[in-house]
Amino acid sequence: RTFSNSPTGTYSSATARKMSQQLQEDMIESDEAFRAQFDPSSSSYHGGVVTLAAVGGARVPEGMEAHTEWKSLPESSESSSGSSYGPEYDSVERTRNNLGELKKVLTNLVASVEACSKVEGNEEKHKVAVAKREEVIAQVAAMKKLFPEGSTYGGKQAVIDSLVDKARQPMMSKDDLFAYGMMVKKETQVIFSNQK
Repeated sequence: RTFSNSPTGTYSSATARKMSQQLQEDMIESDEAFRAQFDPSSSSYHGGVVTLAAVGGARVPEGMEAHTEWKSLPESSESSSGSSYGPEYDSVERTRNNLGELKKVLTNLVASVEACSKVEGNEEKHKVAVAKREEVIAQVAAMKKLFPEGSTYGGKQAVIDSLVDKARQPMMSKDDLFAYGMMVKKETQVIFSNQK
């Protein structure tokens, strides 16, 4: 019998068995070599290096001899993540974070407006939903102070006012809710592009 799916052509069954046996032997040999490097009784244990690793910082690596007194250096309490890259960077980072917070609050606004319209007719649930909506509206309105007039994103104040006014209007139909959701989604997409 012959095998034609081989990469180098056709093999007889005897040749295929021989190749399979050779492959098994190679795999066993490779496995034994791998395991030997972790066997303390093997000559290849740790690549033949028998020197114990120094612990406690007493040994200074080659090329680092100038730093032999590293233990006497004062410890730095300031982490690298707390470092500042200057006022311009800090301002950009703060603005980017503010835009991200606005985006989150706007997403909550849509959910609260939708909740109000879903419980229309159930006075008790509607009161709870309206209170939650007003709470979210207050959070959105509070974001206005983060984008002062004249700043790069000062125009966000008008957008926030528009979205808050629309959120307080009764949503009579699913189309009204959809239109409002799309309006907010469009603004969150603009914010996302502003954050880049």
